[in-house]
Amino acid sequence: MFDKIKPGHVLRFNGTDPGDIVPPAATAVGNDITAETRWTAQSVLGRVDLVSHPTGPLADMAAEVAKKLRPGISLTRLVSYSDTAKEHTPQNRFLGAALCDFVGYVDGRSNYIATDRAVISKDFSGCLMVSYVVNGERRVAHSAASQDPARDCKQAFLTTLQGQNARQLSWFKPYTTDEAAGFIQRFAVASPHVGGRPNRMTTFGVVTSTGDAYAIEAFKPLAAVQNDWIVTAVRRPQIRSSWTV
Repeated sequence: MFDKIKPGHVLRFNGTDPGDIVPPAATAVGNDITAETRWTAQSVLGRVDLVSHPTGPLADMAAEVAKKLRPGISLTRLVSYSDTAKEHTPQNRFLGAALCDFVGYVDGRSNYIATDRAVISKDFSGCLMVSYVVNGERRVAHSAASQDPARDCKQAFLTTLQGQNARQLSWFKPYTTDEAAGFIQRFAVASPHVGGRPNRMTTFGVVTSTGDAYAIEAFKPLAAVQNDWIVTAVRRPQIRSSWTV
């Protein structure tokens, strides 16, 4: 379903909302940036639906995002999100679903989970999302970035995986400084719906069950009655397979 996502679509988490997951505490002293650490917090998200043209309190928000943040000018799009179309065409359009797991960010740590499902992570600021196989087990990790060299895991983690003879390595950065350029415009659209709180807007990194990579920016409206996130941007990051960041 991830290949269908556009701004204005809704990610509906039917199980656990990733925004509600509390990560383990970071290690303050004696942190090991080379370690591969199993994620111990909630990891099963359950089924995630992709929905277009939602109804209820999200309807006007999603329409606004679709019309303002999708590229180009489209008469079809304007008609599709018009009041007339809402009355005479199907709404809450189901576009697909996937069973997903979650691995989270912890400062100074590279966390992984073992799963064959699609994996979602969040809270990226230069961190890596890494997919690999060790001893026949597929793992997906969130390797933390930091301005402090003693807590910047990226290269140390890849070196650890190389020493473990990890196979099928692929990694990417869901968030880069290039993404910041358009953030002001996108947050201006989202801001009234999140009370001006940037922490209700995040970039999700996604590795699908077949190894495809996505970066999906979304916000959770204050008016959401379900675990719904409205997408504001989506891109296909460059996937790398080198042992060097």
